[in-house]
Amino acid sequence: MKKMRKFAWMLMAAMTVAGFTACSNVEDELLPGTGGNGGDGTTPSKVLTDTIYTFDNIEANYTPIDELCPGWTHEIVSPADDDRTWQSKVFKEEKYIQATAHDGSDKNAGKSYDLWMFTPALNVKEATNKVFSFYSEGTYWKETSMLEVYVLNEPKSTATSKEKLNVKIATSADGDYTWVASGDISLEGKGDIVYIGFRYVAEGGKSNSTTYCIDDFAFGRAQAAKGGGELPDPLPDPSTVMLTDTIYTFDNITGDYTAINELCAGWVHEIISPTDDDRTWQSKTFNNTSVGVTEKYIQATAHDGSDKNAGKSYDLWMITPALNVKDATNKVFSFYSEGAYWKETSMLEVYVLNEPKSTATSKEKLNVKIATSADGDYTWVASGDISLEGKGDIVYIGFRYVAEGGKSNSTTYCIDDFAFGRSQVAHEISGGGDTPDPSPEIDWSSAVSVANALQLNNETVTVKGYIVGTLAKGCPSSIADVVAAADHVEMQDAVNYTGYSTVIIADNADETDLSKCLWIKTNDKTSDFPGAAGMTSKISLDKNPGNIGKLLYVKGTKRAMFTGLPGVRDIEGWQLGE
Repeated sequence: MKKMRKFAWMLMAAMTVAGFTACSNVEDELLPGTGGNGGDGTTPSKVLTDTIYTFDNIEANYTPIDELCPGWTHEIVSPADDDRTWQSKVFKEEKYIQATAHDGSDKNAGKSYDLWMFTPALNVKEATNKVFSFYSEGTYWKETSMLEVYVLNEPKSTATSKEKLNVKIATSADGDYTWVASGDISLEGKGDIVYIGFRYVAEGGKSNSTTYCIDDFAFGRAQAAKGGGELPDPLPDPSTVMLTDTIYTFDNITGDYTAINELCAGWVHEIISPTDDDRTWQSKTFNNTSVGVTEKYIQATAHDGSDKNAGKSYDLWMITPALNVKDATNKVFSFYSEGAYWKETSMLEVYVLNEPKSTATSKEKLNVKIATSADGDYTWVASGDISLEGKGDIVYIGFRYVAEGGKSNSTTYCIDDFAFGRSQVAHEISGGGDTPDPSPEIDWSSAVSVANALQLNNETVTVKGYIVGTLAKGCPSSIADVVAAADHVEMQDAVNYTGYSTVIIADNADETDLSKCLWIKTNDKTSDFPGAAGMTSKISLDKNPGNIGKLLYVKGTKRAMFTGLPGVRDIEGWQLGE
């Protein structure tokens, strides 16, 4: 197998979310942000078209916004000698983001505070509903304090385009701790991609400043009742990644026929035809006996040994995540292709698009080097570096496969080592150029029992146990303990399973005592935890009820989930046995 490589999305993956975000009222991890402390100008890691941040993933006070929610950033304009900023707060079971200059010791008296908080990038152009909204509240009202809201073209206070908005914000007339709805604020005509900036200005000291709080920031949807209102369940998976420098070696493939969108966050596929066949661009492993290795790549084929699909015309698209050409140092992409079972009726085409769909409003077919019958079977051909200069600030690369169905009527085309923002490297089984080393192979023989893992806290653990149940879909975001969890689990005797984000394991395959169980997170974002790849589709009981009673090995961090449940998350690797 290919060694000395990391999964591509560990290099530069930035999630775009539709629906709830990682900072929602459904339990999810506190992912590290990519924002800058003190305003270093780092590009935020999310681009949004429809979302709401309810900040219900907050577990403690005083976590800066950039550490709590990927894509959000903050900037401390002043003072230079105090690191307070926009940060998490829990008050009477409410969870929100606040800014304050209050200091009980009065050590910061006389200092002037100018603190900014910026949302992720908002894709106004693609949003169906081009509005945003939020709730604000305040307390300890002082005339010297203020909260301002801006729309900007960059996530920094010195943005080249910055407009102060006239929006409804809580005031002293509303009283203390009274949430005030902003209402829907239109972003029509403000730009294709914008950022919302919240600016807090106050005087330091013991009792010199207003505390301002923000909650339920929404974009792309009408403002709902406080708390998020009625929203989809289950959560939509993140669907887009924005890249400036990366390589996909597809070494996370664990089996054949996993669709590209399930394997790599941000990649999408589109079946133009036929409508009665779900084959698409998908994973493939090939035992290359000539060199004694197993290769892993993505392929498209219309071959069917049964010949049942004879006469059908296949038009299958695979489209990359968004490529940030504007910010990329090296504005090129490359890939390797190979083919076999060559047929003149089959073809592979490569396009640059302005949208991740075959019907993009801007679509250019590229003249690039692709494997042909002259190269022979299973011979990797380098595309060379393909310039994206002048193709747009943010683009997508589309691979189009066209073929005729049947037993032996189509060419099989394969793609590997897709790179962007860097020069093409050699296609080596033993390496991928300058990419980092992968995580070490996991020694599953060292896996401890569930009973032993339960004794750990905030530690990395490799554990094994039998799958005995799952948390039901729609369970509360906060569960105090295993006693409270009893009303929300689906165990071995369930008629059907709805749980998709966890499985419950125990040392005994027939265990029903939840105090002897561990909750395993199956829907870790693979952009941040590539070791979790495939868990949702291969382990979750809503899709795989037959996994009940199977032995699961998993490596991750043992820590609390859903507030009070002992769990393993931040997954580094997993393996399903019988």
